[in-house]
Amino acid sequence: MKNMLMRYVAPCLVVAVGVGTFSLLDIAKPKPEKKLEQPRPLSVYVEPTERVRVALNVQAEGEVRAKVKVKLVAQIEGRISAVSPEFTEGGHRSRCKPV
Repeated sequence: MKNMLMRYVAPCLVVAVGVGTFSLLDIAKPKPEKKLEQPRPLSVYVEPTERVRVALNVQAEGEVRAKVKVKLVAQIEGRISAVSPEFTEGGHRSRCKPV
């Protein structure tokens, strides 16, 4: 019986003493002083500005696509018998000239 009592009570007693010691040390510790720190000034470098003209050159490679695609269709059903020589792929055309 005494052996069983030491087997279960001794560990509980050790834990209780440890918790009690921790609590006493926590209560007895001194409170930290509160310091009000002044905000530090920021380091800033200032330079005067100058107005200068700058030419930008952009070199790029890629594919160009039109925003709007136009599909030419005959208004009257039938064959297209002739096409103006001015009508070429990527060419310009004036408003009044027939295609």
